[in-house]
Amino acid sequence: MDIKNSIKLFVETLKERPHMLLLGNPDFNTYKVFLDGFLLGLESAYDTRIMLDMTFWFQRKLKIEAKYHWTDMIPIYYKGKTDDELIVILLQTLSDYVEEKL
Repeated sequence: MDIKNSIKLFVETLKERPHMLLLGNPDFNTYKVFLDGFLLGLESAYDTRIMLDMTFWFQRKLKIEAKYHWTDMIPIYYKGKTDDELIVILLQTLSDYVEEKL
């Protein structure tokens, strides 16, 4: 399976069956840490810099400059959103990146 399909399947599973991958009642930070670990694994497996590329892409998309990883920027940029809303934004951002860049 290639990197694009790996991410698509991962996002689909997190959206439709999150408890297959996450225990309890996961909040935004749980999703963020799990997603970061998944992407680090893909970086090693596919010899890519997807996390850095996503961060630059996210900054350009929102027309912001920051010294934070893209997943750390979401709760800052979307301040006032609930955890559930931030999770949707997190997963949608990853999906958008996959469709636009991979």
